Amino acid sequence: MKRYISFLIAILIAIAILSPIYGTSSGAETRVKTVLEGPKEVLLGEKYTYTIKIEGAENADKWGYKIEMKDGSADPSNASSTESNVFKVNITAPSVEGDFKITINGTADIGNYTYWNKINYTITAVKPYIIKADVYNSGSVEAKNVSVSLYIDGKFQYKTSVDVAPQKKETVELKFNPHKFSDGVHDVKIVIDPKSNLTFSDGGKTEMTMQIYLGEMHEDHTGTWIALAILFGAGAVYSLISYRKKKKRMKRRKW
Repeated sequence: MKRYISFLIAILIAIAILSPIYGTSSGAETRVKTVLEGPKEVLLGEKYTYTIKIEGAENADKWGYKIEMKDGSADPSNASSTESNVFKVNITAPSVEGDFKITINGTADIGNYTYWNKINYTITAVKPYIIKADVYNSGSVEAKNVSVSLYIDGKFQYKTSVDVAPQKKETVELKFNPHKFSDGVHDVKIVIDPKSNLTFSDGGKTEMTMQIYLGEMHEDHTGTWIALAILFGAGAVYSLISYRKKKKRMKRRKW
């Protein structure tokens, strides 16, 4: 019996030693590491480019990944390469505010064996602050795919493109994440590609500046307090006049 048990233990030890070469995918995630690089906060419905890296097996024969998402979408949702362990993927945020989860399973093939590592990555979709601007085409041909960029406090935030027919205007929407800025007044600059025929409708220029306020706006009750003060003062004057008239009547009666 003891010999039988020793034989079984020897077989189990042999399987454990040989499993990295001849085994299945179980326990393989100790060999590689899946990494996703990109923003943690995104704007509703917007598309962002992320980087996926399969680390820990730089000399593998092939690398790959597969993405699963309940909300939003990924393009491509899966890919493989025999040349690089780094991938680019476009992730489109959902149209509803809140956290959404991305599950990525990164793989590395070495010989007949596939190593893998599955990770969960949480991203928050936030409602954007939208700034609108009218652009005008002063040329005689259609302006196509002209870029319009947004800067807040001198830092680039967003870029979109617009097509405008000759002698016509279009409204562009520029978005940014208000959570990245403190409450208060901020400088805004909108820039149209100066190589195009487009300008801003209200100024004929390719750059426009303004200021915006971020944060909770408190109502100005100054007018209300002034109105109350006027009413109170009028009431006091009326009471004083009435008192004097009443006093005069009382004196006349005594006389």
